[in-house]
Amino acid sequence: MELSVKTVENHLTRLYRRLGVQSRLEAVHYVMQHPDLLTTVDHVLGVPEPIPHTNDQMIVVLVDDNQRYRGQLRRMVSKACPQAVLHEAANTREAVALVRSMPTRLAFVDVVLGDEDGIQCTREIKAIAHQTRVVLISAYPDREFHRLGLAAGAVAFLDKKDLNTVALRQLMNDLVA
Repeated sequence: MELSVKTVENHLTRLYRRLGVQSRLEAVHYVMQHPDLLTTVDHVLGVPEPIPHTNDQMIVVLVDDNQRYRGQLRRMVSKACPQAVLHEAANTREAVALVRSMPTRLAFVDVVLGDEDGIQCTREIKAIAHQTRVVLISAYPDREFHRLGLAAGAVAFLDKKDLNTVALRQLMNDLVA
């Protein structure tokens, strides 16, 4: 978008003032109490339309050891692509079993899965379902994780803090169109 960090911070400050909040957390709580704001914001920002419905089921697997984050990711993906059929896994074993049992088009895999490794999970998914697109996500946007993840077959590596409905919709439109 070619915006400087300072420009984004200035916009956030003005937004916080208008909402009467002091932080991102307070802004999230405000929006949760006023859900009608989201449709207005989407319209004003020119958010892309949801991915068009096709007769193909778009099966998406969400792999993260944190149940709370999986729920948050589920809500964002559901909003970005309402026709997606979502399945959740907390570890590599569950993820591989899901991918093996259904034609998975897309998998979001956390890099750190408790004691496990999301990069190894990516390798195992790609070994049994090479057509599945894997997007690695992480709260630790380390360059080495990024390099290893792409080498393992992931098509993208995203920082969790950058994930939102708009970003997911654009990503999913690019990956599955």
